[in-house]
Amino acid sequence: MKKPNQVVSVTVLTILAIMLAIVTSNFTTASVRIVFTICIPFAVIGMISTEKQAWLAFIASVIALFSLTEVRYAVEVTISFITPSILLGRFVDVVKDRDFEDRNEPLYMGIIIFILSTIAYFIIAKYLLNIDLLKQMIDLFNSSSKMRLENMTKEQLELIGNITVTDMTNMMRNLLVSILFIQSCICVFLSYYLGGLIAENITDKSFRRIRMTEFYLPGNSVVITFVIYVLVYLASYMKLPINTIAIMSNLQLIFNILFMLQGISLTMYFIKTRIIQRKSSIIFPMIIIITLGMMGGVMLLSILGMLDCIMDFRKIKTNSTKKSI
Repeated sequence: MKKPNQVVSVTVLTILAIMLAIVTSNFTTASVRIVFTICIPFAVIGMISTEKQAWLAFIASVIALFSLTEVRYAVEVTISFITPSILLGRFVDVVKDRDFEDRNEPLYMGIIIFILSTIAYFIIAKYLLNIDLLKQMIDLFNSSSKMRLENMTKEQLELIGNITVTDMTNMMRNLLVSILFIQSCICVFLSYYLGGLIAENITDKSFRRIRMTEFYLPGNSVVITFVIYVLVYLASYMKLPINTIAIMSNLQLIFNILFMLQGISLTMYFIKTRIIQRKSSIIFPMIIIITLGMMGGVMLLSILGMLDCIMDFRKIKTNSTKKSI
């Protein structure tokens, strides 16, 4: 089947992306869920377009949003979704012909770009639009927590102990960085895998993206994690003007998520190689699956990911080192 012309593809995707962004501008319950998918078409645009075409798509999208939606929404979508998504797409296109290790970079850099973009939006909203988004989020969480506690039964209240609305709000405030990190991960993985699949199907390009079974964290993540924990722990005794409890809580959640992602990748690898390709060798994957079901999965996946960082079960780092030599 003949692939459509690149200019036509970029134009159609730009129109589709603009329409999707406008549809979600009312912030209904459904649109809040859809808003994360705005990043997918813009990431595809970045992958399949030239630098000039990407700029034209960006300008057209910004003009349309500011003309057809509210300023606050246009600013949020432009900064938090359009800009980082196109940059992620361009990055995927740039590294597609590089070595395997370099082709991991869009995932890591994409998360950083999305987090920085979201922080930039918070700052711009506060100082240029006079909107304190952090306060609005906390107030909304505070009211919803109060309503939830009021509707709980006596038995439910006994299970959670003496926790108050203030305690829940402080917990949410302390974990704000982790919330931004989770949002960024969702956007990046949707854009990278689903967006990359779409881009390869509408063009003749092969982006040589890493498979989910090949995902791994850069460097010696376990050592870095340990060093950061020690530094924060020491800072708690130095009476520095920082909230070490909040920092430690965010680090704990973020590293758990990162190790969990590597644990998911490792589990998928074993399922693929031991169950699908070697049907007789299913004992280890079955143990993993059963244990995941019994433990809820999250903690075990994080442990598996951490062990994979140390032991390199799939020999990914070993093989990439040999290739570089």
